Amino acid sequence: MNWLDEDFYDRRLCHRAYCLVWLDVPTCDAAEYVVRVLHHRRFRTQRQRMGTAVRVHHDGLCWWQLGVGELQRVAWLQP
Repeated sequence: MNWLDEDFYDRRLCHRAYCLVWLDVPTCDAAEYVVRVLHHRRFRTQRQRMGTAVRVHHDGLCWWQLGVGELQRVAWLQP
């Protein structure tokens, strides 16, 4: 498993001008998960993504959002 970007998954790094994404998946699956995130109803637009630090995992998504004190989570929808 590649934990290279794990340090970016930090609520203190949330900023309204960007979105940080930690792909906590095997490198060979990265492209698939990038597409899944960009098509997810919660992260479909740039405006929805801004101000977040997101962990992408095979079970779903977890994210910190600017101005929200609690970690948010959602499981992947089954096809």
